[in-house]
Amino acid sequence: MTRTALITGMSGVGKSTLLRELARRGLETVDADDDTWCIWVDGDDPGYLWREDKIAELLPGADRCLSSSPAPSATKAPSTSM
Repeated sequence: MTRTALITGMSGVGKSTLLRELARRGLETVDADDDTWCIWVDGDDPGYLWREDKIAELLPGADRCLSSSPAPSATKAPSTSM
């Protein structure tokens, strides 16, 4: 059975520490807090948002643990091709 965990939370709560421990135990992990997975968006509430197209590639059928500080409900970024 393939399982995927999406780990989110505010800065400083231990997401990266958890990912390091899960990786140490042999799980594949992805830290989504880099330019591969996020884009900067200006506006009334500027910040990094997940690139939905890239995040969607990670989730189906993958045995991975994924972490990022943006909350999924607030992370709709336009799809972009690079």
